[in-house]
Amino acid sequence: MPDKISVMDKILTWVGAVSTTNVRILATILFAGATTARYLLSTCQATSATTCVHWEPSLEWCGFLIGMSGLDTAHYFVKRKTSWNPADADVPDPTPDSPTVIPPAVVDTNEGSLSNK
Repeated sequence: MPDKISVMDKILTWVGAVSTTNVRILATILFAGATTARYLLSTCQATSATTCVHWEPSLEWCGFLIGMSGLDTAHYFVKRKTSWNPADADVPDPTPDSPTVIPPAVVDTNEGSLSNK
C-alpha cells in the first residue's frame, strides 16, 4: 500500500514550487480590485437630507497599495533584467549598441589557445 501524502505536504510542496513574484503581483491586483469594487458598490450613506457620502479608502490604504505596486514592479524588473553589471566591476556593458563591445574569442589553430583577433 503506497504512502498517502497529507494535505499539508501538498500545500508545502506547492508553496515551495510557486513563483513568489507572481503571487505578490496577484495579491496586489486582488487587493486593488477588491478596493475598487467596494468603492464602486458602496451604498450612499445619507448624512443629511441633501448630502450623500460614499465609502472611500483611507490614505494609508491607498499608500499601501501604491507601495505594493511599486515593489512588485521593481521585483519583476530586477528578476528579468538581462544585462546586469555590478557597479564596482570594470566590465563594459555587452549590449550590441554599446561602443565598447568585446570581440568574441577565436581559437588559434596554430597554438590551440584562445585569442582576441
